[in-house]
Amino acid sequence: MHNNILEEIQIIINEMLSFNTGDTYPILNLNDNLRDDLHFDSFDMAELTVRIEAKFGVDIFEGAHVSTVKDVLQSLELKR
Repeated sequence: MHNNILEEIQIIINEMLSFNTGDTYPILNLNDNLRDDLHFDSFDMAELTVRIEAKFGVDIFEGAHVSTVKDVLQSLELKR
């Protein structure tokens, strides 16, 4: 299940990054920082929250500090 969730996160983030840059981002590293490595700003973080919630029915930021791809994955796994 871990890999399926990670693949879905990859798809969501790639869609967001390709929309912003016109390119796709390579395979995510679990330690990628959303702000520092992927250059997400507060609007991107909000969009990520909405997309994740629409896909999984989970608010990843509710009661959790999320700054890396691993944090997103762990938040989803804990709340599902």
